[in-house]
Amino acid sequence: MAWMVAQGRRKISGGRALAVALGALALRSGAGPLADNFGEASPLNGITNLVGSNFLATAERFEPPHAGEPATHSVWATWTAPVTGSYSISTSNSTFDTVLGVYTGNALHELALVASNDDADSFIPWSRVVFRAYGGEKFHIAVDGSAGAIGLINLRITPGGPSMRPWETTDPSGQPISSLDFSNDVLLIDFWETTCDACKEELPDLVRLYRSLHPQGFSIVGLAIDLDPQLVRDYLADEDIPYPMAMASKSAESALGGMFGAPTKYLVDQERKIVARLQGGNVEAFYRGFVDPLLRLSSLVRLQLVGEEGSVILSWPATASGYRVEVAASPGAATWSDINASAVTNNGLSIVTLPAEGAGRFFRLTQP
Repeated sequence: MAWMVAQGRRKISGGRALAVALGALALRSGAGPLADNFGEASPLNGITNLVGSNFLATAERFEPPHAGEPATHSVWATWTAPVTGSYSISTSNSTFDTVLGVYTGNALHELALVASNDDADSFIPWSRVVFRAYGGEKFHIAVDGSAGAIGLINLRITPGGPSMRPWETTDPSGQPISSLDFSNDVLLIDFWETTCDACKEELPDLVRLYRSLHPQGFSIVGLAIDLDPQLVRDYLADEDIPYPMAMASKSAESALGGMFGAPTKYLVDQERKIVARLQGGNVEAFYRGFVDPLLRLSSLVRLQLVGEEGSVILSWPATASGYRVEVAASPGAATWSDINASAVTNNGLSIVTLPAEGAGRFFRLTQP
């Protein structure tokens, strides 16, 4: 799958190296989608793929470390999510060891981290993050080099992953289980085996992960690859596992993309997109690095809507100044229109009252 793409390298010398370096500098000259200074980048929208570099880039005062690495040669991009869903941002096929950070906020000293990454895999020096974004939400993307590295950057922003087809299986006692049983939870699907040491060693971490995040809309389902369900029943009899355990099936393996040894996990978002494949046993903090960004709430101020006879009343906290209301025919519309109506303040709320014009209108708050 896309997140497991390998990368090759070859040596460039002499005049060819100078040409590449000069080309990289040219990509960084003037205004563009990747800028040295925070807030100076040209805005990006939707799904995109762009090329730039961090040659001659510098760090700024108050700039946070990215993926645990102090800022040295960072460049910035700004991006607005077109619709609500999970998105992947990666530096695949960049020519150096990158670090990547995604933030919300309006200034360097007040940035809120959304997701960060150093290496997408143990053997892959480029970076990838997957997170949930809400339509109209604005993000700041920082790309830097690990240990001060510089080079050409290939920045890709894409949907979180391919769709997972529905699948069916049974629990160790033969009772049917379906992927549809887990509604819209973020779902971690764990292919494991009772004879797998790594699978058993990480179980306490998975239990803590589940108990911590389940109230926020997160679930785990274990799919045992053992051929004999009795082995699974016997093992689980001595374990306190709070999440569902079932048997692996051809239906589940096919829907998810295959089973690559135990343990293999697939992370699925609220829209049933497969956003990551994770192999090997790990600790709770490792999994939270993938799950937390998918469970995040919107950084946008919440717009409340109440329908009354003949009118629609929109409101939001009056302390959130500088916002305007826009309207469109669908949440995924490419164009939103300003409603051109003034808000009044009452009981700590900014309130706009509009005439009811039938169904099919969607509203959002934005800042100019």
